[in-house]
Amino acid sequence: MISFFGKNPKIVSASLFCAALGDALAALIGKTFGTHKIFGGHKSLEGSIACFLVCALVCLSFGFPLFASLVAAAIGTALEFLPTTAYFNDNLWLPLGSAIVLSWWRR
Repeated sequence: MISFFGKNPKIVSASLFCAALGDALAALIGKTFGTHKIFGGHKSLEGSIACFLVCALVCLSFGFPLFASLVAAAIGTALEFLPTTAYFNDNLWLPLGSAIVLSWWRR
């Protein structure tokens, strides 16, 4: 992350906070309140909504425009929503996806 986006620490920080807070809250909310299970019961709609809201709030708090924050949150949530396999780990792809989107709207 830092190698690709190191010239803009705001992008790196926002995307890593999205991964840390969004993924953690998605798991917490999904396991606690998740009644609409998908992907064999490993992911839930409630967890994905929590991830989206947290990622959007994180991006907004770092000063990104509303549209950029919503798009970055949507991409991050979509990547977190995919089933985790041996070849796909959302802890890598969520911050990378949101950082790519945020780099289009850098200030």
